[in-house]
Amino acid sequence: EGAQVLVVDYTQTNREILESQLGRWAMKVTLAQDGSSALKVLEQRRDRGERFDIALVDYQMPNMDGLEATRKIRAMGGWQASGPIIAVTANAMTNDKYKCIDAGMNDLLPKPIDPARFMEVLQSYSGQ
Repeated sequence: EGAQVLVVDYTQTNREILESQLGRWAMKVTLAQDGSSALKVLEQRRDRGERFDIALVDYQMPNMDGLEATRKIRAMGGWQASGPIIAVTANAMTNDKYKCIDAGMNDLLPKPIDPARFMEVLQSYSGQ
């Protein structure tokens, strides 16, 4: 059974690229287009007693960006309080990484995503 991965990205193309790559690694993917959608998915999963092994969250999204979404996810308690959340962003400056960590994210993957680094980060956080 592959890891359960939540992918939150505003851009459909980015969601499709991540879903395709994760699928090649036999991971089960759930997609959300923004922070609000991600919170709804997480609440539904929590209510069914299900969880994700890792969440990949875009840093910059309209309505609710990745930082705000992460703070709200962490505030949900349970798995969401401590499960791995990885920022995926085109803004991979040192300052951005600190903002992500301060918001409760565990790490940051720069776009475009390097497949080797992507797999390394997934393995280190998902235990797979």
